[in-house]
Amino acid sequence: MLSDAERDAFDNIARATRFVDGLDFDAFLADDKTFYAATRCLEIISEASRRLAQDRQRTPRHRETTAETQGAIGGKPDRRAAGCP
Repeated sequence: MLSDAERDAFDNIARATRFVDGLDFDAFLADDKTFYAATRCLEIISEASRRLAQDRQRTPRHRETTAETQGAIGGKPDRRAAGCP
């Protein structure tokens, strides 16, 4: 299941691609509506990527590592996993 940010990014990538399909660069620049629409899609994609980065920072990265370095009994660190003799 996609997050809202992922859905926003993918939807606007598809939109921007549709908007510029069949246009060369000069025609794209000459068409104000298409230029504005594609630019807005890029802004939305940028905003969505920032939200994705924030979501990933809030998500624990190394659950497995944390579980490995904590001892199974009493939550004490496993000295061998931590690199201690």
